Amino acid sequence: MNKNIQTLIAKGESESLEFKTSFGKETMETLSAFANSNGGTVLIGINDKGKIIGVDITQESIQQWINQIKNSTSPSIIPDAESFIHEGKTVISLSVISYPIKPISIKGKYYKRIHNSNHLMGLIESNFSIREPFPRELACMIFFQGKLPLSIMSLIKEKALNQ
Repeated sequence: MNKNIQTLIAKGESESLEFKTSFGKETMETLSAFANSNGGTVLIGINDKGKIIGVDITQESIQQWINQIKNSTSPSIIPDAESFIHEGKTVISLSVISYPIKPISIKGKYYKRIHNSNHLMGLIESNFSIREPFPRELACMIFFQGKLPLSIMSLIKEKALNQ
């Protein structure tokens, strides 16, 4: 097994690391929270105490998981995936960066990572608190290019540039 993975497991769950025994809804929520925060890695096949229990996968499992994540998130996120075998047990690593366009939703809900847990963001927080490095006003301006009166476009641009 990769020594980096062993080092991660030894550190325990954190703001950028989560252990899961299997792939599911919570895995996707965590990846979304990581993308809305500072990025992170989910290790599948590890229990909450850091014990390697392994995960059963087929040749197509990882690709199916990636497709499920991509189809369940908006904007779509596509994690980096790696598999490792330790003493005959398979561990899958799914990693995402802090996404430049935020917030990322998972089936219409927005999560962020605080310490070692995911937190559901409220409407105001999901619309206004995550702005860097691509302000929502600029995204709005790009989306509505040519469809808004010039005076409104100027106000949006001025607000975005003065942040």
